[in-house]
Amino acid sequence: MDAPESLPFWLHPPWRRLYQARALGRMPHALLLSGGRGMGKEMLARHLGQSLLCQAPDGEGHPCGRCRGCHLFRAGTHPDFVWLAPDTEGGSREIRIDAVREACMGEALSSQAGGYRILVFAPAEAMNRHAFNALLKTLEEPLGDTLMLLLAVRAERLPATIRSRCQRLHLAPPTEDAALAWLAAQGLEVDAVEALRLAAGAPLAALEVARDGSLQARREALGDFLELAAGRADPVLVAEAWTRRQPGLSLNWIAGWIADLARAAAARQPPRLRDPRVVESLMALATRLDPAGLHRLWRRVVRLAAEAEARNLSPQLALETSLVEWARLCHRAGPG
Repeated sequence: MDAPESLPFWLHPPWRRLYQARALGRMPHALLLSGGRGMGKEMLARHLGQSLLCQAPDGEGHPCGRCRGCHLFRAGTHPDFVWLAPDTEGGSREIRIDAVREACMGEALSSQAGGYRILVFAPAEAMNRHAFNALLKTLEEPLGDTLMLLLAVRAERLPATIRSRCQRLHLAPPTEDAALAWLAAQGLEVDAVEALRLAAGAPLAALEVARDGSLQARREALGDFLELAAGRADPVLVAEAWTRRQPGLSLNWIAGWIADLARAAAARQPPRLRDPRVVESLMALATRLDPAGLHRLWRRVVRLAAEAEARNLSPQLALETSLVEWARLCHRAGPG
């Protein structure tokens, strides 16, 4: 039987792995579900949760959608499915330690419906050291029908003690052709290649990027980036303008453009770049820039982006620093 429409095609193989593990009685007590943004980690976690709480799953483990367990799940009121996430309404970017402690207390881990008890941590990177320690105690002494689902974009940020106690399932992007075919079926054909490459091959992220105005904003930012390379713009003024838009995304864009330029500068043949519309402009710029200098700047921008994300540095200062160093690198290389 084919997977239902709720799971896109690239999630069918990981779903089969999960179903087979359950059918063989080998469902782990802790599963680390990793993959880039827009790969469907949340979608797969919810599908698995509903399946485990369903009273009549089909022959491939998919939830029936009709039983009491499915109705409670869809209503968001199932007592045995707990989703732990940062309190964004309260301005928090962390999963609070008291929420982890409350969810992992002895009685709280017992199923109220007599089946599985499922705890989802999304994203798992949002836990701090104290929250990880609280979770670790439960991972070391798991209950038979409790499943801990840790969703992570950057699994390497999790403590080794946590990772070693989880079975890992990584969601890899599908081939570009297959992803483009899926995007076309969703009504996205124009700009699909650019959106998909910008989303690092993640189809759901590509769909969001194409529909939320990010593509146009990024194109305008790339114009500023190239103007800085030509010495026709002020990096401080550009950083100020970008801060009013999406500073976090802007830092990621800068890192992506520099990475593309470094690859283009080092390659004998034109590489596959994220911006198919401006390949010639980037290739021409890459010919006069030092690959080693680009690599050093890329590492610098990535560090600045991480500091800004962790709120150890203001986004505007991170942007100013990145763009000033970019302008200096291009100035040292001389006119194109």
